[in-house]
Amino acid sequence: MAAWGHQVFEDDSAFDWYDEFCNSNQSIKIIENVFDTVITNDEYVDYDEGMSVFVACEIIAAAKGKPGEKTPDDEYHSFEEGAVPEIRFGILRKGLTDELIIKATKAAEKVCDHEQSELREHWAKSENLDAWKNNILALLERIK
Repeated sequence: MAAWGHQVFEDDSAFDWYDEFCNSNQSIKIIENVFDTVITNDEYVDYDEGMSVFVACEIIAAAKGKPGEKTPDDEYHSFEEGAVPEIRFGILRKGLTDELIIKATKAAEKVCDHEQSELREHWAKSENLDAWKNNILALLERIK
């Protein structure tokens, strides 16, 4: 059974994308592509696409020194077997432009409000829609 909660890192899909990013070259371009994909998508935004937007925003927040309560910490990155590399925040900070933050905000708002967002549909069916939206609004404040 998959885990999920109203905070970004209470979702298995979030960790899947996070781990993928950590194991990549950790380029700011990867993060920007996530935002661009959702922004330019005029059709259905699937669950994983939406979640990747929020994880990318969490990575930006952490790079700015404002990690979320559930953001993976040193302990997460230090498991002996199958350790996930730590994010090189110093390198990422160099790519944090105002334009990127605008894209991040636009993509996150689209996932939260777009009628054809699977993630939004999921939360609209739950009694925690407001908690989820408030968490995303707080995340967007942390990336400013």
